[in-house]
This record gives sequence, structure tokens and C-alpha cells, in this order.
Amino acid sequence: MYRIHDGVKRAKASQLAGHKEILATVFTDFSETVLLGTRMVRIDELRTDRLSFAIHNGVDVLGFAAAMEDRTHRWESICSGAANSELPFPPIYVSELDEDAYELFKDWMLTVENVHVEDEPSR
Repeated sequence: MYRIHDGVKRAKASQLAGHKEILATVFTDFSETVLLGTRMVRIDELRTDRLSFAIHNGVDVLGFAAAMEDRTHRWESICSGAANSELPFPPIYVSELDEDAYELFKDWMLTVENVHVEDEPSR
């Protein structure tokens, strides 16, 4: 099992498009101190603590408010990329969950399939 650090939207779009695997940079823990490598991981083995995300994410990569059209365009762009037979994304970042960590987190972490996509802007 893996915990997603960065890439929930890319993983969700890939899952919705029917992909079974996604490229991931894998670390030993959430602090990203020890790199295990980059490899394909099964989407059904990914876990996240994000219950949902808004398509209309209100902040751009520099932390500034983004125009609504740009926010929607980003999600559409991710979904468009996921529609390809080979995913064009950079690797998502994950940490590997050993048995003990998985037992500790399993009750509050969701599978990518269960992450809700909010299509209304946050107020």
C-alpha cells in the first residue's frame, strides 16, 4: 500500500479513465527522506487522507488566486491527459506503507476510487 503525498488529482483522473497503474516516485515515509525509486504502482493500492477535492481549486502553483476558467481548465487538462493510453504525467509522490503503518492509517485513509470530486466552487 502507498500513501499519496502529491498527485491525488492525477491519480483520480487516471482511475476514472480506467487506468490500473500510475508512475510514482516512492519514498520510505512521508518526510520524503529516503527514496526507493520511481516505478509503476497499482491505483487500487493508493491511499489518501483527502476526502475530496474541488475542480475549482482557488490557488495557483505560486499561491495566488487563479481565475475560475484556469482552475477548471487544469482539471480538464488532467482528465484529457488521463484519457491517453499512456499517461503523460510526471510521477506522483507516494510513501510505502508497511503492514504496521497500514493498520494504523487504514480507518481514516481512502482509496482513490472513494475520493469525491467536487464540481462546484468552494465559497
